[in-house]
Amino acid sequence: HELRLPCTYTHTHMTFPTEWGPDGGDGGPTESKLVPLSPMSNESLLIKTLLARSCSSAELKTVSRVQNKKLWSAYSHFRDAELIHSAGGDVNEM
Repeated sequence: HELRLPCTYTHTHMTFPTEWGPDGGDGGPTESKLVPLSPMSNESLLIKTLLARSCSSAELKTVSRVQNKKLWSAYSHFRDAELIHSAGGDVNEM
């Protein structure tokens, strides 16, 4: 079964995380890709720290970022609606 999330934004009006590059990376509006991260990147170091706190015996081999424009669009729409609903409060993002 396919999960369809409502999204009123299109790729041309969407802003993506700066780490994704200009226009959210290469490809079209539904592009999805796995991006390997450098072990010394801020994202990798954060994941390593959080993993060590919750499972100190775990060994982190690699960290990759999932970049999915369709899911990001749905998430940001939901996030923005929650910000409006909570009168500008924190929506609990890392």
